[in-house]
Amino acid sequence: MRFIWEGDCLTPTERDSSDKLASVEGTLGELEDTLEQIVVDMKIATMNSADGGEGRSSSWIKSPYDPDIQKALAVASHRLDAAAALLDSVVAGSNSETKLTRRELALRATKMMAKCDGLVVDFKKAKATEECSRERFLASQRIKSLASERRLPVQ
Repeated sequence: MRFIWEGDCLTPTERDSSDKLASVEGTLGELEDTLEQIVVDMKIATMNSADGGEGRSSSWIKSPYDPDIQKALAVASHRLDAAAALLDSVVAGSNSETKLTRRELALRATKMMAKCDGLVVDFKKAKATEECSRERFLASQRIKSLASERRLPVQ
């Protein structure tokens, strides 16, 4: 005798949990790539600002605190928070596979959040350094212009 199985072998709660975990796993995979790209962009921006950008095409990032990097960091942070919230809503129940997967994804998300937070700190430091350098440069330009107007020797 043969039986034909119709329907889902999982209960609705287990299926919901499984779907949420698959969604979180996919989101975390995308965000890992995004965070790696942000790291690369920040390194390029830092190198570019260190050598003044001479000889670079206009498509290169001009400063370490480029608004595109800031936006990418904000979006990645928001998506990580949303993935963590979805992960928290997963009901593991008695299914040991769901519990294990949830635990592994939670650990992965926590590491990624720490990395993202570190990038935000690095970004803010670069922005503060750049702004301080710009202010010093503008102050020296004002001193030179005042000195030339008054014909004072410039040190």
